[in-house]
Amino acid sequence: MLLGIDVSDFQGQIDWRTVAKSGVSFGFAKATEGVTLVSSTFAANWSGMKAAGVMRGAYHFFRPARDPIAQANSFLRTAKISIGDLPPVLDVEVNDGLSPSELNRRVSQWLNVVEPATKRQAIIYTSLNFWRESLNNSDAFRGHPLWIAQYGVDRPELPGNWSQWLFWQFSDSGRIAGVAGDVDLNRFNGNLAALHDLAQGYVWLMQGNRGPAVVALQQKLRQKGFNPGAVDGVFGAATRAAVIAFQRSRKLSLTGVADAATQKALA
Repeated sequence: MLLGIDVSDFQGQIDWRTVAKSGVSFGFAKATEGVTLVSSTFAANWSGMKAAGVMRGAYHFFRPARDPIAQANSFLRTAKISIGDLPPVLDVEVNDGLSPSELNRRVSQWLNVVEPATKRQAIIYTSLNFWRESLNNSDAFRGHPLWIAQYGVDRPELPGNWSQWLFWQFSDSGRIAGVAGDVDLNRFNGNLAALHDLAQGYVWLMQGNRGPAVVALQQKLRQKGFNPGAVDGVFGAATRAAVIAFQRSRKLSLTGVADAATQKALA
C-alpha cells in the first residue's frame, strides 16, 4: 500500500520535493472550512504537490451548522480539481450539535453541488466513533469512497456498512522529511496503477466490494452478455468470474478486478 500525508495550515511551509523523495506518493491539502475560511497554505501546497510529482487532492472541513451549499461553492472556488487530481474530499468530523438526520441531509447537499461541478464522486473522510455516534452509523453514503481515520490498529474498522476503505489515516503524529513537526500519515488501499486510475476518475472494484457501483458494474456485464449472478450490489465469486470472462473477450489482463481499462471497455 502506498504512503501519503494530509496537511493544513498547521504544518506551515512544506518542501514537497523533499516529501516526494521520502517515499510519499500522494497528499491531501486542506482548502476550505465552513463558508469563509480559505487555508492560507493551500495555494502553495496545491502547486507544490504537482511540481514535485506528488498525486494531489484537496479537502473541505465541513461545518454542519453553516449553509452546506455556500460551503460547497467556497470549496469549488478555491480547489480547481481536474482530471489528474484525486477526487474532492468532504471532511466530516464535527456535528455542531445537529441531529443525525439533519447532518445526513446537509452532507448530501454539499455532495450534490460539488460532484456535478467536478464530475467526480467525492470521498468521505470520517472516524469510526464519530460516524456511529453523530450520524447514527448511517449507510446513506456507503457508495462513496471512504477515507477512515483510526489509529493504533492493524487494520481499520469500518462504519456505515462500508465494505472497504480507500484511504486510511493511521497516524496523526508522523514524521516526514520536508514537513516541520507532526503530520497525518495515510495509506492508499491499492497500488500505483490504481491511484493513477483514481485520479482519472475510476475507482477499482473487486471481490468483497458492495454498493451502487457494483450494481452498475453487474448491470453492464449483463448487458454485454456476461452473467455476474444476482444483480445485488455484492461483488462475489460470480461477478469476479464474469469480469474475467469479459476481460478475456477484450484481450485485457485477466485480473478479475474492474480497473479503469475494464470499466472503459464496459462503458
